[in-house]
Amino acid sequence: MRRYHRLPALLMLIAAFTLGVLYVRTWARPAPSAQVATLAELMAQIAAGKAGPDTWFAYGQRLAEKGDLDGAVLAYRQVMSMDRANHRQARVECALALARAARERAEKEDEFYRFIQDLIHADPRFAMELLERSEFRDLAGRPRFQAARRDARAQAMD
Repeated sequence: MRRYHRLPALLMLIAAFTLGVLYVRTWARPAPSAQVATLAELMAQIAAGKAGPDTWFAYGQRLAEKGDLDGAVLAYRQVMSMDRANHRQARVECALALARAARERAEKEDEFYRFIQDLIHADPRFAMELLERSEFRDLAGRPRFQAARRDARAQAMD
C-alpha cells in the first residue's frame, strides 16, 4: 500500500484559504463613499465641481434627514439627470420626498403628480410599484392618483 505525504496537500489548502480570506477582505471592503460625509463636506464637493451621482444622492439624503425636502428633490433630480442608467433608488427617494412635501403643503401635490405621470411614461411598472407602496397609500387613495395607478397598470401590461 502506497502512502502519500499529507503535508504538501495541507499547505496548499492553508495557502488557498489564506488567499481567499485576503481576497474577500480586500474586495468586500466598502469603498469610501459620500455616505459618511457630513452635509458641509458634501456641499464643499458640489461647490468644487467634484460631485458625481453618489455625492448628489448622499446630499439629497442629508437634506431629507434635515427636513429640506425641496433641496432633497433637486438633489435627487440631479442624480437622475447625471446617471443615465436610471438610478432606481434616487427615483424612490425623490418620490418619497415629494410625497412628504405633498402631505405638508397642498401645492406640492401637483409636483408629485407630475413626477408620477412622467414616471408612468418612462417606466410604468416602477410607477405602479411606487403607488402600491405603503408610504404612498394615503396619496394613492385620491382620485387622480387612482387614475394614474390604472394608467400605469394598463401601460405595464403592454
